[in-house]
Amino acid sequence: MRKSLSALLIAAALSAGVVVTPASAAPRESGFECNPLDSGLLCLLVEARDVGVAYDKNSGNPIWVRFGYDHAGVSHASPEEVEIYPDETKSSVWLEQNLQCGQDIVGWMEVRGQRRFQTPAVRIC
Repeated sequence: MRKSLSALLIAAALSAGVVVTPASAAPRESGFECNPLDSGLLCLLVEARDVGVAYDKNSGNPIWVRFGYDHAGVSHASPEEVEIYPDETKSSVWLEQNLQCGQDIVGWMEVRGQRRFQTPAVRIC
């Protein structure tokens, strides 16, 4: 049985040293949004000053992607592309970010040879 993407994102964040609480427990400091795509689910997790973006690919051909997020007019990108196969989840986590209260945070992935796909915005505070 496959784990849910939120559980995988939380596990990835915990392995990176991020303390994660459910969004309902700290609605002013955290948020979680996903965008269902044709071949998977793209999600953004914001917890205090940490940001995670993940893609759970469930079908199609392997793809090469670069993860990132936009916030307060600045784009932040992972340093390298990663290859994702069907039934795989990959993510990037940015720790201790300078997040501006009241500003949208949008997660994204750029797929080589295609385009940029985005999550719905999360706004903290």
